[in-house]
This record gives sequence, structure tokens and C-alpha cells, in this order.
Amino acid sequence: MTRPWSPSELEQRAFELRRELDAVVLGLPELAEVAAQAKRAYRARKAMAYLELRAAKPGWTVDEKKAHVDDLCGDAELDDTIAEELLRAARDRVRVGLAEQDFLRTMIVSHRAVV
Repeated sequence: MTRPWSPSELEQRAFELRRELDAVVLGLPELAEVAAQAKRAYRARKAMAYLELRAAKPGWTVDEKKAHVDDLCGDAELDDTIAEELLRAARDRVRVGLAEQDFLRTMIVSHRAVV
């Protein structure tokens, strides 16, 4: 868009933004499910690692066990973190998009008030 924005440019951007937000919103349930599954997998892997370690290495200190479990579960933790951040980014995109949409509506109304 060029400045000053024309009413038609503002309306076109509002329309495009609405389509973008619709796509993001439709993807939120899938991202939430992936994030929940990743968290579940990480917690299950961590619990199993602790149980296995408890039986195999009874003399290890708590810090040694924690370090070993963290090493064994690193990939699952990374998957969990990535899934959570993707979900957070999509939610942030919706929030920012709604704010931009509100701004565009205000600009459109102000153009109509001037004309």
C-alpha cells in the first residue's frame, strides 16, 4: 500500500487479513492437538526413563539421575517445546491480526467521516 492509503486499499487489506486470520484460526485445533501429544509423549518418556533408571542405577544421586534422564529425553523435550511455540506463535498471530483489523476498521471509518 502507498501512503496515504485510499479507502479501497484499506478495504482490500482488511479482506486479505480476514482470509489470513481464518486460515490461522482453522489451524489452531490441529496445532493444539500436536502440542498436547508432544507434551504427553515427553512426560511419558521422562517418567519411563526415571523408572528404568531407578531400577538399573539405585546408587546414583538425584542430580546424576536428573542429568541422565534429561539426556535421554532431550529429543522429546525439544519436540514438546517446538509444538508449544508453534501454537503460541499462531495465537499471537491471531491477536496481532485482530488488532490490525481493528486499526483498519478505524481508518476506513475515518475516511468515510471525512468524505
